[in-house]
Amino acid sequence: SVTKAANLTYSITTITNDGLPAVKSQESDLQALQGKAAGVTIRGAASLYGSRSPSGKDLANLLGIETIGNFNEVNGLQNMPNTMRRNFRDYGYWQPHLKTDKNGKAKFEVSFPDNVTSWNTYILAMTSQRQSGFQIGQIKAFKPLIASLSTPRFLLEGDTTYLIGKVLNYTEDTVNVQANFDTGVQKEESNFKVIHSQIQKRQIVANQKDSLTASFSFQYKDYFDGEERKIPVYPVGMKKTDGQFIILDKDTTFTIDLPKGTQVSAFGTPLRWLLTELDEIKYYQYECNEQLASKLTAFLMEKQIRATLQEPFKYEKDILKIIDKLKDRQKSDGTWGWFIDSPTNEWMTAKVMQALHFAEAEGYKVPHLAKAVQVANTLLIEKNLKPIDSAWELYAYLDLLGLLSELKVAINYQAFLGKLDNIKLDKDLHTQLKILKIKVENGLESGTITKLLRLKKETLFGSYYFGEESYHWYDNSIQNTLLAYQILKTANAPQETLKKLRYYFFEQRRKSAWRNTHEAAAILLAILPDIADVSASKDLSLTFSGAIDEKIEAMSKPFTTTLSENGKLIVHKKGNTPIYFATMQKTWIRPATRMGEDFEVMTTFWQEEKPVTAFQSGKSLMMEVQIKVKKKGDYVMIEIPIPAGCTYQNQSSGLSVRTQTTAAMGESHREYLKNKLCIFLEKVEERTYTFSIPLQVRYQGTYTVNPAKIELMYFPIFNGYEAVKKVRIE
Repeated sequence: SVTKAANLTYSITTITNDGLPAVKSQESDLQALQGKAAGVTIRGAASLYGSRSPSGKDLANLLGIETIGNFNEVNGLQNMPNTMRRNFRDYGYWQPHLKTDKNGKAKFEVSFPDNVTSWNTYILAMTSQRQSGFQIGQIKAFKPLIASLSTPRFLLEGDTTYLIGKVLNYTEDTVNVQANFDTGVQKEESNFKVIHSQIQKRQIVANQKDSLTASFSFQYKDYFDGEERKIPVYPVGMKKTDGQFIILDKDTTFTIDLPKGTQVSAFGTPLRWLLTELDEIKYYQYECNEQLASKLTAFLMEKQIRATLQEPFKYEKDILKIIDKLKDRQKSDGTWGWFIDSPTNEWMTAKVMQALHFAEAEGYKVPHLAKAVQVANTLLIEKNLKPIDSAWELYAYLDLLGLLSELKVAINYQAFLGKLDNIKLDKDLHTQLKILKIKVENGLESGTITKLLRLKKETLFGSYYFGEESYHWYDNSIQNTLLAYQILKTANAPQETLKKLRYYFFEQRRKSAWRNTHEAAAILLAILPDIADVSASKDLSLTFSGAIDEKIEAMSKPFTTTLSENGKLIVHKKGNTPIYFATMQKTWIRPATRMGEDFEVMTTFWQEEKPVTAFQSGKSLMMEVQIKVKKKGDYVMIEIPIPAGCTYQNQSSGLSVRTQTTAAMGESHREYLKNKLCIFLEKVEERTYTFSIPLQVRYQGTYTVNPAKIELMYFPIFNGYEAVKKVRIE
């Protein structure tokens, strides 16, 4: 049984940077882990040590010697590995599946990261009789002479900063070291004495793209230690993505002007193109519950496509991870909100349940789906007993009813739809289509194809669509055309009709991607079964001239290249089956003034209760972002980049004292990234919002601050942003 600390034992072998085992610990009880004698040597520590800082006489007494003055004489420094430490992370190890042997013991080997720090060890155990035990211990990594390098967590292109190198001496002797500071551009050597510690500073300019690597190290006799750190370097400004997407359905020739850096792609089969589209969803940066559901849908679709192409699928762990995340985010009543702490949202609940149902149909275990179905049924019954007085209440009612219909839950759909006959609200096209879809799925409507096609509209390219192009959350041409596509497909409409609707979706992808993850996942899920032809026609050919000189026969493989210069591209396509042709350019704009018709954004920095553009290092700083909302909006995202020379002082709600509480401000979620804070609000009203971010000023230098911006998450064309700023840290 697991009842005493002494019954929990473990053994660890640590591996040094040269791949050789360090001193192997003896089996010891938890009391040893709590400071008496950890029994573990990490990264070449001279010997075993306890809970006190291992310096001076404390360490000497622990080692059982009279002095630490000369480590070479006590088998210390000469036996330590000479390492440039590069592997840094916040966790040491994770062993979730340990089982004890017949003696009640479990062992494993671990290689710790290069952090010289204290590691908290959490040990949990349970017997077959459900007796449990929990202990916390501590393991310390230590070197008597050590180099450390402090750098900003990120930089922007052109930033100037100072890196801080430090040599720490825990021995009782003064040592003469030869230090090396490598900024990636310049190497500098210096010699100095270290009594307790010595600090070196070097200026660096972030002229590299993507990242830069810097290191600080020293040599003492035959002993060497150093740290190397990689610093991400981000572009200045805001990313703008543009491009074109064209289906080359017939023989055609055309010319386009393209700038340097444009990516040109062509696909002879739709499945290859779909894989690139799914990547846009899978690797989207944020993870509200809708986006998690969209990512799960994307991974499941890719698995189907890979099976059709007879290719391996590499993302099983990602699917299981998302299913677990959605389980953890499910509320106690079985529903979901926008984020984990958001209130119940019927549309989000329906979106998540659709994705989980897809996963269950593909053979994954989703035990929490059954509870959600029961709750959705209960919510629908509750809503059926109440009056429907607004468009949002009507949409929520139809979201739940439509979800249960998709999942083929046996209820009286005619009775639930009958409630809508007596409401006084005007039914927009989206509402009419949702009602029609439920009727068709449950055999309650006839003559559907003829009735529905009377409402269609046609683009200049001959594609069919329904409704008007708009940025209304529900009633817009993409959502309405999706519903029409699903209805017509269920009603066995001709393939040529469905093809004309699919081409409308492709037209709407004209700028390099659809408007948001929700629309992209819904469109791809709807059309995937209907474009799953894996073979390209043998008579298919594509010829490029001008900026690209290439002729591709049969189009059996995707074609992708990037232009090295500006130029005209002449495209000639021949063959009876479509080629999917796309161009994409990613550029960075640097706004010099504030912009936005619907929102105004203004950033101010405060230090010692005064607005400042030059900050004092070592002091606190308040970054305040004021946003004036001119029109109401739903599902809003605010991005607030911070100066690279600062770090977050804390990661709380951080609302300004001049504003209301977090709940009154309507915040749903915050994400603290190394270079920016992201705030999500489910709704914003016509008013002024003020957010403050407490920062700690750390690294001297001159820094660019990227624009703070606000946008509707699902319709980012509606936005407002601040100008690029320059700040100085003294």
